[in-house]
Amino acid sequence: MGAGQNGNAINVEQSGRLEFGDAIGQIDGFRVDGKFANGGGACTVFPKTENHDFSDDVYMRGAAIFGAGAYHVDGSFHLTAGGAECEEDAPAIWGDDVTMVISGRTVPASSSAFGCDSSAYCLDGGQAIRLVAPTSGPNTGMGVIGPIGPGQGGGYISAGGSSRLSGVMYFPNDPIKLDGGASLGGSSETDCLQIVGSEVTMDGGPSVASECIDTSGGGRISMVR
Repeated sequence: MGAGQNGNAINVEQSGRLEFGDAIGQIDGFRVDGKFANGGGACTVFPKTENHDFSDDVYMRGAAIFGAGAYHVDGSFHLTAGGAECEEDAPAIWGDDVTMVISGRTVPASSSAFGCDSSAYCLDGGQAIRLVAPTSGPNTGMGVIGPIGPGQGGGYISAGGSSRLSGVMYFPNDPIKLDGGASLGGSSETDCLQIVGSEVTMDGGPSVASECIDTSGGGRISMVR
């Protein structure tokens, strides 16, 4: 799907619902040549397929279900869901067996009005989020892979509700900030949230927990500089 005159390849308006069929076994199963956006109250259901490729930014103010697979975004990835949901009593953002790869090629300028600004990867808004990394295959355990080069925007998480994130958040050259009322924790023995960044900060009372059970019988929590 190519970009329109406004630069958007896909734009789901408020209260709209867009659902894609799965493309299992298709290497080039889902490709978007342009920006992707959905408005507050909208719902987008992405397909299950090995690769999801976006040539530009992904900005979502509504709800989304991410089908299993790797998501490659050549730009910024911002989810700021408010009161939207795709399914009744479900998190606003939902994805199992999902890996996000973010280039940070384009990052919004800094503004004190929006926590997502200056971030390549942002989870914000008042609704709960569930994103779980694959437990098998080439991307096992990898939740988010951030920009490789320094100064291309780090990660920012201020998700409301009780959110579940599992996998490695890998930003080797950029900072990660946990802010506001973010509540992140695992609810399964297979969950393991690991945060890797040039700097990791917590501000405003976020709560973070990780299962990370060692299958050998031992276990420990460590901070590595």
